[in-house]
Amino acid sequence: IDGDSGGLHLVGGGLVDGLASKEAPLRKSAAEELRALTGLDLGYDDDAPKKQREDARQRWVKSVSTGCRPRACRAAA
Repeated sequence: IDGDSGGLHLVGGGLVDGLASKEAPLRKSAAEELRALTGLDLGYDDDAPKKQREDARQRWVKSVSTGCRPRACRAAA
């Protein structure tokens, strides 16, 4: 995935969708995977109130949609 921003978009997009799950364990797993893939922590907390989770999810949407790869993500953070 490191060299393929399209791959991050496909994989990351599914994980970003997981951040909106009604199930906290799924949200937590998605957030952990996104952090592992990108090296970023965009402030997502699976136990936060829904509004805060959605705000953080939107940050992930923006990051993934721009094809942010690990090194580029860290530089932009």
